[in-house]
Amino acid sequence: MGAEAATPPAVLLVPFPAQGHVTPMLRLARALAAHGVAVTVAVPDFIHRRIAGTTAGSDDDGVALASIASGVADCGADPPGFAEFGHAMEHHMPAHLERLLARRRVACVVVDVLASWAVPVAERCGVPAAGFWPAMLASYRVVAAIPELMEEGLISESGTPCSWASFLSFRT
Repeated sequence: MGAEAATPPAVLLVPFPAQGHVTPMLRLARALAAHGVAVTVAVPDFIHRRIAGTTAGSDDDGVALASIASGVADCGADPPGFAEFGHAMEHHMPAHLERLLARRRVACVVVDVLASWAVPVAERCGVPAAGFWPAMLASYRVVAAIPELMEEGLISESGTPCSWASFLSFRT
């Protein structure tokens, strides 16, 4: 009997359908793929149509894209409004994500916290879910700067600005 090749772990990522969320999720996907993880990013159909075939949607980096039917009419150049895709995420997309998870063997679903509708879907499918917050790095950088801001006299120990003039002149 020959040794069978180990199947890489598979992860499904579900971003919130906005550029400031899809782009960081694609970066996370590429980082995971670079470490041998089989990654699929599940995006609504109106996003998929815009990025499939572009550098962002290329399989060259080991990241696959999956289109989830949203039920939202594509209005050409302008993406659907928040109310439209918010309704789609809550009422239309869960059944399609559930079917996608039923067809794939996935070790984990990574969900943008603004796409939290996907967490109960993963739970129903018996797949662990982890939250992803694209603004976390920016939040971390602000928190990490607190000691320096205090040292420069820009904020007090309670976090209030000491003076707006010194705060506005702070060098980054």
